[in-house]
Amino acid sequence: MGFTDPSLKAALAWTEAHSKTMQYCIRQQQLEVDLSGAGRRSASTRRADADAMRAERRAAETEAAQLEKLAQTPATSLAGIAAKLAVIVREAEDNTDQSDFPVVHVRSALDDLRRLMDQATLDQLPVLASGIRTDDRLGPASSSLAAWCAFQAWSQADEPRYRIWLTTFKALLDL
Repeated sequence: MGFTDPSLKAALAWTEAHSKTMQYCIRQQQLEVDLSGAGRRSASTRRADADAMRAERRAAETEAAQLEKLAQTPATSLAGIAAKLAVIVREAEDNTDQSDFPVVHVRSALDDLRRLMDQATLDQLPVLASGIRTDDRLGPASSSLAAWCAFQAWSQADEPRYRIWLTTFKALLDL
């Protein structure tokens, strides 16, 4: 098992939990819309609505726990810092009741880190996204690179590329 920044693992865990929360939220909202047009609610309809609300609440609790874990996990690399900042920005954007600070400032720092990380990975790593392979030259950095690439894809809302890199990251952890 190769070394990876623990904050990258924590950030990926939060990302997965956040995605599930959003899925349950959307499903529950769709159910409410469907039920609002149905008129009188049957017992089974009320149960389905209550089940959907419970699933959404459990997912949100898991997401909050992952967010807290991320805050308590020290970053050991630039990629880890960037991952933490990406989560902060995403969480702040999703909570529209907060003021704009610190989103603009964090986004600026995140852009700087991404730029520096992109320069470093282009110059130092013998990996192409289209031909992902590991070899002795990558060593312990490979799982960190995969996690970083997953975060880049996630922050660009590129779900297919995010899933590829997340799968690669998990596979590299199992080596």
